[in-house]
Amino acid sequence: MAVGDTGDFAGSLQEIIADSMVHFSKSNVCLPLVQIQSRPQADTVTFPVYNLGSDQITSADVGTHSEHDSTAITAVAVDSEKKTATLDMYSIRVPVHDETVLSSADNPSAIAGQLVGNALGAKADLLLVSLFDSFSNTSNDTSNGISIDDLFGALGTLQASNAPAPYNMVEMPSA
Repeated sequence: MAVGDTGDFAGSLQEIIADSMVHFSKSNVCLPLVQIQSRPQADTVTFPVYNLGSDQITSADVGTHSEHDSTAITAVAVDSEKKTATLDMYSIRVPVHDETVLSSADNPSAIAGQLVGNALGAKADLLLVSLFDSFSNTSNDTSNGISIDDLFGALGTLQASNAPAPYNMVEMPSA
């Protein structure tokens, strides 16, 4: 669509989207803390969370057994719980015009993709960090700063609660 003698450079849309996805995955910090579900179109996403109820699989359920052992292996029950997430839509618009692309020595589409990806990663981090206050477990509630004992204490709490691995930590270096 032309605006004066300048138009949107629509041919670079796929490049911008691809670059923004790459930079989003590199720039965000908190995304590994959550489960990711993808749906083509929905207002809500429903997914199961396993091993949270009274029937849980733990390391105590793992026993020795050999190929020649005729002893029956006891079945272990596991609970699942249905969780529902309501989706919000967020948008960003970065126009890249023909004139900019055709007259630039750089690659404006790639730069736009990087900037969009970084902005989306920062937005995801802000949204996830805003949920931290609703957590109920604490591992270190002193004002002495964090120590290696605190990290191992937090790891022990996650393992005792049968939290799914891998474990990730997000901290604020200036705190």
